[in-house]
Amino acid sequence: GTHTLQLTFGCNVGPDRRLLLGFWQSAYDGGGFIALNEDLRSWTVGETVASIIKSKWEISGEAEFQRNYLEVKCV
Repeated sequence: GTHTLQLTFGCNVGPDRRLLLGFWQSAYDGGGFIALNEDLRSWTVGETVASIIKSKWEISGEAEFQRNYLEVKCV
């Protein structure tokens, strides 16, 4: 059947062009799947299968990559 994966990411920037809030989250078939925590350094999973992805991303430094995007490029 058909499945849906949604990714939402972005940033809120202050008047001084500094990052106030960054976010990165995903949903699979409408349910929370995996999200970058507010500290932009760790992940929260919403489904058991996402734990496998979380483990791989912790090893590969994916949070650091996404944090860099949010703090530098998004701003």
